[in-house]
Parts: sequence; structure tokens; C-alpha cells
Amino acid sequence: RAPNALLGGDSWHDCLPLPPLRPGYRASTLEFRAERLDGRFGN
Repeated sequence: RAPNALLGGDSWHDCLPLPPLRPGYRASTLEFRAERLDGRFGN
């Protein structure tokens, strides 16, 4: 089993720090989303 591997039925949640903001932007007014996610599932 690889480090941090998930077993069937498990879930994974991770919170990453906010990226640096440009002047004039506030974190509370922005929307963040993940794109081009890649993952592998094995037996």
C-alpha cells in the first residue's frame, strides 16, 4: 500500500493555503476551484 493511499469507501479532504492575492482583491469575495484533476484508482 502506497503512503496516503485510500481504501475502498474512504474519503479524502485537504485544505490548502490561499494563493497570494493581487492588490485590491479580498479572499472573501473570490471563488476557487480545481481544474484538470488527475487521479488513479487501483485494486
